[in-house]
Amino acid sequence: MHTLQLLTALSLIVSSSVSFGAVLGNLAGPGRLQCQSLSSSTPKYLYFTDPAEPGLVFSVGTEWVLNYYYDVISALRQDGFIFQASPGRFDKSKICGWFVLHDVTADLVHRGKITYRDMSTNDTTMYKLPSAGAVRRINTILLSVYPSLEILYICTFSFMLGFMLLGLSWWYILTKRDQERMAAENKAAGIEGVELDTFVGEKDNGTASTGACLVPRPDSSSIYSQSGYPLLPRYEAGSRATPTSPSHGFHVASREIPLLSESEVIVWDGSFVSSTGGPVIALNQKEWELVS
Repeated sequence: MHTLQLLTALSLIVSSSVSFGAVLGNLAGPGRLQCQSLSSSTPKYLYFTDPAEPGLVFSVGTEWVLNYYYDVISALRQDGFIFQASPGRFDKSKICGWFVLHDVTADLVHRGKITYRDMSTNDTTMYKLPSAGAVRRINTILLSVYPSLEILYICTFSFMLGFMLLGLSWWYILTKRDQERMAAENKAAGIEGVELDTFVGEKDNGTASTGACLVPRPDSSSIYSQSGYPLLPRYEAGSRATPTSPSHGFHVASREIPLLSESEVIVWDGSFVSSTGGPVIALNQKEWELVS
């Protein structure tokens, strides 16, 4: 008789131990202990107790700290939970040893992580478990509150960034197209490669002065600029153009005179030349006086 009672007691102890381990595995699970740093800005933890669960402190950690964090505090307080400071602030041994009860995610948005700690002991093998009702109430509150303001800020910033990138891409496309169009127009206008003729200069004060003076061909219409003046390259080094008469244009003097500066342009009889070698546009017919 005593043997039967002993076996019955042992079976009850074993069954209750297995049930306790199963509940613990569902709530915490292996490796589900964590420490909660007080200096970390995210996740931000809030601590509270349930009057029906003496000795236990619950915690919710969330990354939504702009508005959602305070909405959760308001909802938990309305449900009867009592808030308190972090236990680790006064006792460093309470920073670790928190068991994760549930990591709440809904509608693809992480709401928070529910943890708890038995304040009566630092032993992580002997502790009390919270009631399923308390855990269910906390979980329901996290599901009922949505981080609307945080999500709105994220969407707004993403939209502005996308709009900025789209604008920069469109500006680059337009700029590239304008550059290609201008290059095509310049090539069609024949700015590069001007055909020229030469002629022998006139006598000046009884002294023969021969040399090559570069003038455009009359039929080279492609080398005229929009202002009506032709585009000519530079003279040879050591030469200087001097006006003769409207009917003959220029001739080259035989004496060595330095070239004009980059900004000096000679105009005579509607024609002009540049000292830089590149095509230029004449402003008026008085500029030839720069070398007279």
